Order: sequence, then C-alpha cells, then structure tokens
Amino acid sequence: MSLDDIKETFFAECADQMSELETGLHEIQSDGPDMDTVNAVFRAVHSIKGGAGAFGYNALVSFAHVFENALDVIRNDLSQVNEARMDLLLRSVDVLSDVIEAERTGSEPEDSSGLAGELETAFGLGGAHEEEDEEEINFAPVMIDLEAFDAVEAPSGRTFRISFAPHASLYLKGHDPLRFFRELGDMGTLSVTCDLEALPKLNDLTPDESYLKWQIDFETERDRDDIEAVFDWVDGECVLSIEEIGGSPPDGDGENLDAFLQALEESGDDAAPADLVDIDDFGQDPETASADAPAPANPVAELVDTIETAVGANASGNGDQGDDGNDNAGAGSKAEKKEVKKASQTIRVESEKVDRLINLMGELVINQAMLAERIGQAGFGSASPTGLALVELQNLTREIQSGVMAIRAQPVKPVFMRMSRVIREVCSATGKRALLELEGEHTEVDTTVIEGLIDPLTHMIRNAVDHGIEDPETRQARGKPAQGTVKLSAYHSSGRIVIEINDDGAGINRERVLSKAIEKGIVARDAKLSDDDIDNLIFAPGFSTAETITDVSGRGVGMDVVRQSIQALGGRVHIASRPGEGSLFSMTLPLTLAVLDGMIVKEAGQTLVLPVSAVLETATLKPGDVYTIGKNNRVVKMRNSLIPIIDVGRQLGFSERRDDYTRGTILVVEGGKNGLGAFLVDSIEGQQQVVIKSLESNYQRVPSIAAATILGNGQIALILDCDHIVSHQSGEPGPEIIQSMAG
Repeated sequence: MSLDDIKETFFAECADQMSELETGLHEIQSDGPDMDTVNAVFRAVHSIKGGAGAFGYNALVSFAHVFENALDVIRNDLSQVNEARMDLLLRSVDVLSDVIEAERTGSEPEDSSGLAGELETAFGLGGAHEEEDEEEINFAPVMIDLEAFDAVEAPSGRTFRISFAPHASLYLKGHDPLRFFRELGDMGTLSVTCDLEALPKLNDLTPDESYLKWQIDFETERDRDDIEAVFDWVDGECVLSIEEIGGSPPDGDGENLDAFLQALEESGDDAAPADLVDIDDFGQDPETASADAPAPANPVAELVDTIETAVGANASGNGDQGDDGNDNAGAGSKAEKKEVKKASQTIRVESEKVDRLINLMGELVINQAMLAERIGQAGFGSASPTGLALVELQNLTREIQSGVMAIRAQPVKPVFMRMSRVIREVCSATGKRALLELEGEHTEVDTTVIEGLIDPLTHMIRNAVDHGIEDPETRQARGKPAQGTVKLSAYHSSGRIVIEINDDGAGINRERVLSKAIEKGIVARDAKLSDDDIDNLIFAPGFSTAETITDVSGRGVGMDVVRQSIQALGGRVHIASRPGEGSLFSMTLPLTLAVLDGMIVKEAGQTLVLPVSAVLETATLKPGDVYTIGKNNRVVKMRNSLIPIIDVGRQLGFSERRDDYTRGTILVVEGGKNGLGAFLVDSIEGQQQVVIKSLESNYQRVPSIAAATILGNGQIALILDCDHIVSHQSGEPGPEIIQSMAG
C-alpha cells in the first residue's frame, strides 16, 4: 500500500470521526451533556489529531489540539457547558472540517488562529497552560511512603461472592475477562482466585476451549444490579453466579488483582516440567532441543503468557481508550455496550464498484424476466421441473437483489448533520437565531438518492431561515421564543421516503408572493389563484421576494433548482404554509433508483407498471358502487369512504372517457399526502420485479410518469407516478362534497 493510499484511508476515517463529532455535539446541545457523549466527542478530535500528526499536517494538529483542550474542560466538569461555549464548539467543527479538506486537497488551510484564540479565552486555556508550564519548570520529586497504603482500610459495604466461568465463545468475540475485574476494582475492593483444576497438560491444551474460571470476593457499597450490569453484555457467554455473603472478604489464597498473575506464575515452581511438556510431540529431537534452547523453567508461567497473549489479541480494538488516561475505563456497562456495538467490522468499497454491482443486478432481473417469458411461451407448467427451477431462480434473484440493495442503503443522518452547518452560516449572515431538530435521521435510503438530496436540502434550509424565521426581536414581539426552530425529519410511507422541513417562522406571505409574481410577469394580473397555487409560485424560475441580492438569497435560483433536483430523482415537493405559524416543505422520493416490485397492468392497449407498495387493494366494480358528483366526476364507495375514480387511459391521453366504469379493474392507490385514488384499468397482468430506467437522463420528464422499465418480452413499459396522478386528476370532487356523501 502506497503512502497516498494510507492518506486516503486517513481522510476517510476523518469523515467518520467528523460525523461522530457533529452528532455528539448536536446531542449535547439538544439533550444536555453526559459523560459518554462528551468522551466520544473528545476521542473523535483526539483521533484526528493523532492521525494528522503522523502525516505532518501541522495546521490540523495545531487547531485540533486547542479544540481537544476545550473539550477536556467539559470532560472534567460537565457544568462548564453553556450556550456561548457550545456555539464556539460548533463553529470549531466547521473550521476543523475546512482544515481537513484543505489538507486533503493540498491547498493552503485558512487561518484558524482567530477561532483558536477564542476557544482558549472562552475555556480559560491560556492560564491553564501557563500554570502547567510553571509547574513543569519547578518540578521536584516527592518521596512516597508505600507502607502508608497498607494502613488504608477498604471501604465498608456489602460483600458478594462471584463465580465467573467464561465459555470459549466469549474469547472468540474479542472479550477480555480481565476487563471485568478492572471494572469491579473501580467499584470496590476485590480478591480474585483462579481455579486451574480444569486446565489440562500442555500437550492436551486445545486453543478453542476455555479452561479457566474465577472466584471473586467483592466488597462494595454498590448494589447487586450494578454488579450484574458489568457482566450483562456477555450474557450467555459465561456461567455466572453472584451471591451476597455479607461481612468482609474471607482470608483465602486469592490475592489482590494487581498480584494475581504474578501469583499464578509463582505457583508453577512446584510443577514438574516433564509432566507438562513432551518435546517429542513438537517434532523436535530431544538432544537438539536441549542443546539449542534452554528447558522451560516455568511452564505454567509460559502458559499464562500464552493465554494472556491470545485473550489480548482477541480483545484488541475493544479496550483501547486513548493515551491520556482520562477516558474512565470503568465508566459503566452502558459505555462498554456501546463500544461492543461499534466493534462490527466494515469494509470500505469504492462507490463505482457498488454501482457496477447494482447495474449487473438490474441486468440479472431483466434476464430472469425474459427467461420466465420464454418458459411460459414454451408451455412449461409451474409444477414442471423447469417451472420449479424458474421459481428457485426467482427466489434466489430476489434475495440477491435485497442483499445488494442493502449494501447501498445508507441512513440520511450524514446529510442531515451537514444542515446544522448551513443553519449556523445563515444565522451568522442574517443575525437570526435558529436551532436544527432532527427526527428519523436513521431512516435508510439508496445512497444515490442521498447524494441527490444535498443541494435541495441546502437551498430549502437556507430559505427556511432567511425567509421563514423572523429576527429575535420580531419573534419575541409575536410571543415566540427568540430562537427559531427548523425541524428536519424523514420517514417511510407507501414504499417511498418522505423528508420534511418544518419551521416555526412567519409562513409564506401570499400577498407579497403574488404581487412579486405579477411584477415579474410570471402570472397575469387578473389570474385567480388558490392558496396552494400561490405557494407553488416560489418554485417558478427567477422568482424571489428578496429586495436585495445577498450571499444568502435574492437571485431566484434556489427553489427552482430544488424542484428540478427532486423531480430528477423521481420525486416531488409539496408546500403547506400557515401564516404566522410557519411552513412545511415535504419531499417524497423513491427508496431506490434501481429495482422495485411492480404490478403490470393493461390499459388502452398499453402496458403500464404501478409500484406494488402504493397499491392498497384491487376490486371490480358493480353498477351500485359508482356515484356521480356534478357532471362528470365519478367516485366509488368503499368501506364508507368515497374514493375518486381515475380513468388512467384518459388521464394519460391513451383513450377517451369511459362510459361503463364496471368494465375493468380498479386499483386503490395511495397518493401520499394527496389521499387515495381508484385507478381504473382494463386488466391486471401480473406482478414482477422491474428495473427502473430514468426518463430524465434518457429522454425528458413526462408528467404522471415516474420512469420506464424493460419487461421480459423486451417491451418498454412506463412506471406511473401515482402521487402526481392522484393530485392532478381531472374533475376532482370537492372535499366537502365527498365528506358529506361518505357520512
């Protein structure tokens, strides 16, 4: 591996550390500080500094060192956290990210000394350094009387006897029994005795078996639950019993933990080496062995060293706590649990390789569909050997497809966390105050969709603060908190992902929006628009309500870019505004841009595909099921609800309006926030996985069509955009009429 490869790995790890750093500081800001989170944040900066030092990135080391010292102040006293200091730390994250990027690209890092000075002043680091330097200069050795420690009495409390016998699986999972003893030692006084009865001769020792067990007499002021919490993360990996015996620990052969291993070694003096080691078993000549190498003086000690080495190797990566000694190894079992969960192995793979795998997966789905088509045309039944083999292939293809898609599925959290910096920058530029709240940030979606979300979210967050959130004085005058809130949330709905941006600002000023649109010639002066129509004017190219052009807004390109970007991903954006209360921007996107489960339907001689996730049920209509509202509006009554009937052929321009709605099949489709629609088609042909082919990149955007696909017979079929069709259906009945008839 070349140096460039190592540096690339370092910067990839920096990205992970920065994500953990931002997440931790966001949790501290919203939920208050706790030691686990503060330690995680500190370790992230410490790791970045250590790696940067190895490559000679002095600017990064210098700023990370000051950042680390500031966090150390909070680690030593959680009460040191306040709003001003948190603002400095969050700004420091932005600067640290910029310095890392500058080092990665080889450009000159921006001067960070100003913010470093602010950190030192705010956290009192300058004085602390001077005192430390002075202490180092005036250092003098101090004699310590070690005998004084013998006179210190152990704290009085309850006494427990713990029997601990780990299974072999405990070691295989990287756990170290000695860590339990150290954690117990932080909670009280213990005496440990190791039971070696099950230990076989060295010749019979099997490396994948567990032979040692321990008895621990433990005096502490903690209760039984705290002791059980030390071991609860290895439940099932050991035989454990905890018994309260009261009084002080008995005078047994057990020694203090620090002398435990030494006692084991000394116990080997009485053992006969010849009984434990047979040199012939190791394939060596006894004379050669005795001449070339000295005989082992203490086989038991060597055995203990071997066990310690094996256990240490298995536990590597779980026990590293940094080089500063302040990470509180015995901080509690909850912290240990978090470390164990993070120990899962990951492999870094180039995105191009994953994309190629996805594309090959799509071709496999298409070829499997073509094979099914050919087998059906050949007359093979589903119960024939060929038909059964096809079913097996289909199941295997589906499992492979699910596994491959899971590789590219990522949580939206990294993108969400980037928006906190956007809010800080806009607040700094406008003088406003706003806090970002996250919900559903662990929702997973295709990484391609995530990448396409960055620009739209950035524009919408900037607009939410610049145009939505009022200045602190105005908010207080309206009875609102001085600091505004922008809530960013994500959740799954009907096989799609919905991302919402909700602010508690002033909402959309519709009068101003309409006047600006008329002024710019976007709409006619005599146009009669609904509230929703006026709200959607902000997506018009060149539209802006800003009076002056600033670094934040005024050029009228933001929201237009948002709509185009979302549409390019096969999604749509919806606005709901409440004057004086705020606005809600909702983006609905597909979970993946690769493969989906589709329902194949026929309408007016055309083959169409509906996402199975959007179809709630199917049915055929009888004359009494259809109602007419007004002149041409048809609805179907199902389970005391009236659902508008959408003639798909007429809606798409394939055919004229139907006269008989009872001929055909309806599919009740969920159209997101637009409600339900009863899609009327000629017939349902079947269900199969289809590969999504974008129309945006290959042709152009077509209203009511989300994408296209290739069927098993080689025919191109259009995938319907159910949300768009439901929201733009012709002759939609008024909601008040539907509500009255449903009652």
